[in-house]
Amino acid sequence: GGQLEAVFEGTYQFGGHSPQKLQRPIDPVPVPAGQPLNPLQPVNRITGVRPGRRWVVHESNPLSDAVAAVLLEQVGRVGVKPPEDKTGPLIGEVLADQQKLDWHGQLVPCWVIEYRRDEPEVRTWVRASDGKVLQQQAIRKG
Repeated sequence: GGQLEAVFEGTYQFGGHSPQKLQRPIDPVPVPAGQPLNPLQPVNRITGVRPGRRWVVHESNPLSDAVAAVLLEQVGRVGVKPPEDKTGPLIGEVLADQQKLDWHGQLVPCWVIEYRRDEPEVRTWVRASDGKVLQQQAIRKG
């Protein structure tokens, strides 16, 4: 037998309590091997952070994929094609210098990890003293 592939399954709902709400299952999404980047599940702590360290990260965001599918369906009805998002793995890299983060009124030294394709898309601020993740930022089209 071969290895089993992990799959994310779920449902989504748009429109809250509106009579026009949409509720549908999310198409099963294979979860990439390794440590995927999923903005729905922020991490608590990252170990082994050191300047210049780089690695490949596969993004897994089933909710974003579901939203994109609904938008494609809705705008497709009027003949409009939205711009395509970039796909493929991200490169994670720890920036060379620590940066200070204002954390509850104190400036805390942090390592900053940038995840990028062409431009930075996600930043994770990791407290230098113990690896605690203090902040995550998603950067979308400015």
